[in-house]
Amino acid sequence: MGFFRLNTVPRMALFGCVSFLVLYPLAMMLIGSFRTEMPGLPGKWGLAGWIECYSDPAMFKVIWTTVKIAVAKTVLAVVIAVIFSWAIHRTNMPGRQILDTALYLNFFIMPPLPVILGWVLLFSPKTGVINQWFSRNFGSPLFDIFSMSGIVFVMLSFSISFYYMFLSPSFKSMDITLEEAARTSGASGFQTLRKIVLPLLMPAILAATMLSFIRGMEAFEAPFFLGARSGINVLSTKIFDYINLEPSNYMAALSTGVTLLAITFGLVVLQWKLLGTREFVTVTGKGYRPRLMNLGMWRWPVFILLAVFLGCLTLPPLIILIQTTFMKIAGFYELPGGIWTMDNYREALSHPDILKAIKNTIILALSVATIAILLSTLVAYVVVKTRFAERKALDLIAWLPWAVPGIVMSLALLWAWIFIKPFGFSLYGSLPLVIICMITVSFPIGTRIMASNMIQISKELEESARVSGASWTQSLLRIWLPLLKNGLMNGWILNFTASVRVLAPVILLFGPQSIVISTIFYEFWSRGNIEMASVVGVLQSVIIVVGYTFIKLMGSLGGIKTEEETAA
Repeated sequence: MGFFRLNTVPRMALFGCVSFLVLYPLAMMLIGSFRTEMPGLPGKWGLAGWIECYSDPAMFKVIWTTVKIAVAKTVLAVVIAVIFSWAIHRTNMPGRQILDTALYLNFFIMPPLPVILGWVLLFSPKTGVINQWFSRNFGSPLFDIFSMSGIVFVMLSFSISFYYMFLSPSFKSMDITLEEAARTSGASGFQTLRKIVLPLLMPAILAATMLSFIRGMEAFEAPFFLGARSGINVLSTKIFDYINLEPSNYMAALSTGVTLLAITFGLVVLQWKLLGTREFVTVTGKGYRPRLMNLGMWRWPVFILLAVFLGCLTLPPLIILIQTTFMKIAGFYELPGGIWTMDNYREALSHPDILKAIKNTIILALSVATIAILLSTLVAYVVVKTRFAERKALDLIAWLPWAVPGIVMSLALLWAWIFIKPFGFSLYGSLPLVIICMITVSFPIGTRIMASNMIQISKELEESARVSGASWTQSLLRIWLPLLKNGLMNGWILNFTASVRVLAPVILLFGPQSIVISTIFYEFWSRGNIEMASVVGVLQSVIIVVGYTFIKLMGSLGGIKTEEETAA
């Protein structure tokens, strides 16, 4: 079809590129877990890494802790996201658009690292603002953020908006006539909810639950920053600890990485089994009416409750984070000569490492967003619009990084590229390797976005263009791009945002010349320089906001809808 019909070279090159990006590092990690030496060095085959990993009694505690955190975070995040989705899309609650916009903004302007620091500034046992007040007035702090419940709470604060975005389309598209038919037949509100609403929404809820649990199992940032002080370890932080031992214990790290990969991939397979053969139809051609449920006297109480909850989850860490950037010493509100200063910003904007990190972050985000969405588009085209035999294998390989934890992909790429020098240039510790890593972990989402857009476009359009004498390039520019522009923009901004906000995929790969905004945040935090870490956190949010605003502006000028307008 089209360009791919001319010869097999382009599609095989695409298949080879995707396979190399995904399978090569994972294969090297698996092989490395059975080796006693690094790649390129003579060594023996053996189980030393696995034996050391699982002979450690603490490993089973680590696995159990990982599961507990993932379960707690999943239950809370999905339940709250379902409540928000139902209230905003299925009821006549006032202020629905305000809450919808606030949830999307929460995702884009509140990256995990600044959120974590904000809650630490509020609930650190000794220096947290709220805990200091409670200690003075009641004799003890209110809440210890450096605890398992603190980790779950913080993960919850930046997860709800994502799962809301995931669930919203299903709540928008369900036909209210199904509920009306049940009520007409004498069913109570609870019976309608239990027998009609929940079963119809179960695929989306189950998918969100599995996604939340998988992300909880592989979570790194919150357990890493909040768990170390209390000795709380999860699988992802255990991998990091093995690498940072003196000397590094790569064998045990690789074995732990393979374990975490096996768990997450097993969960993905379980999701396929649970949802693969089910068919739930909620929108048909028979009088679809997306009417809203009347809450009556509860309209305003429900809005106030949800608005207060969302405000308490979003505003306190943001306000205290911004406030700390202007403080001489974080948490100290009584100092000789005053507590406020602009020195933190002056130092940050003249600090060579921060300036380098900002530059590298912009290069990283622009490169990953652009390359990943182009690669995603090509993969989606082959999978959806061709009949090539390898398209199913390509789809599976392209989707596989979605099940790979960020810290595992970072370890796999570290192991795969540590001694390889293409064209005599070592990629280890370089920005290109960080870009490769982020492209690998980002393009599966883009592939899903583009595939969902392409599947709605009839092949007759391309066939008509070809019959009219148009080349593949002309078809691309005049047919595909105009029709796919929403998906391209949405995929681009999601990849851009992910490249700026995440730490786990790059934590093992960066070097002095490849520091980015998330790694410089980690370095300032490690040194105990909370004031500068706060400034870096604000800068991280600013970069995301600028990128998001740019896409919204481009969308407005070009008639392109953004994420919240095309979520359905």
